[in-house]
Amino acid sequence: QEKKVGRRHYQRGERPSPVTHAHPHIHRTRAPAQAIPRLEGDAMHPAGLLPQRAFQRIGKACPRRHQTSVGAPASNEARATAKRGYAKSSLARKISCLRSFFSFLVQTEVGITNVAAAIDLPRQRRALPTVLYEDDVDKLLDLAQGENLALRDRALLELLYATGCRASEIAALKLSDIDWGAYTLRVMGKGAKERIVPFGKVAAEHLRTYLNNLRAKLVGDRSVRHVFVNYRGTPLSRRSLGRIVDKYVQRGEFTGVTPHALRHSFATHLLDNGADLRAVQELLGHTSISTTQVYTHVSKERIKAVYNKAHPRA
Repeated sequence: QEKKVGRRHYQRGERPSPVTHAHPHIHRTRAPAQAIPRLEGDAMHPAGLLPQRAFQRIGKACPRRHQTSVGAPASNEARATAKRGYAKSSLARKISCLRSFFSFLVQTEVGITNVAAAIDLPRQRRALPTVLYEDDVDKLLDLAQGENLALRDRALLELLYATGCRASEIAALKLSDIDWGAYTLRVMGKGAKERIVPFGKVAAEHLRTYLNNLRAKLVGDRSVRHVFVNYRGTPLSRRSLGRIVDKYVQRGEFTGVTPHALRHSFATHLLDNGADLRAVQELLGHTSISTTQVYTHVSKERIKAVYNKAHPRA
């Protein structure tokens, strides 16, 4: 005899756990590929935020018992988890994941109510992003000098700063995404949203040098469409891209600089030089203007720092 669970049928005694049942749902989300392992980890190891016994009673307890047995202990667990070293942003992600997880259980009739909706998200203070001064960007980019892989590294660094693209977007860039006539890139961002991003003549020069003098040698007769490849001629991964940037960051003795810091610097330098906030939003691929507005605060902080350093009566 079969018993229906959501849209699938299982033999009695073979009913999967709610977390296992939710795995296909996680992979159908709009989350970027690199976030999927974190979401799976949040769903597979909920004990850090919710007591395990609560998950054993999913679908068996009434809504009132859910709220009393799960809601309050969950808040206490969340506070205890924070003391163990989780950042507030990590706590917020885990709680949001649990809210979506319980919502999924309700939709598939595995659970009765979304008990995680009662858990308050921790208040987060938005930290200002790490931004390099223009002179520091020049110093960082100039560190990639020489032949062979240095040609690729210089083109990579130049393109990161010239476009403000995410590391994952640059790693996924294809040869067909480059419009040499208009000096633009076709980029696939978060949520599979496509946007067109311009790049300057300096980045174009280094990109051409890399493509003409090195990439063809690395790729050989392989059919590889990605712009940036490793020494074996296969597509460069996002993690490898991060290691390349980190190599030059260490060489230049910078601190706290990641590929995303070049994106932050791109946006801040545009605003510093009079760019419109809406235009910067489009270039970065932000859905909400409030996400872009953080860079206006960065610009103000930089102006204050210059004033305090230079003014005799500051």
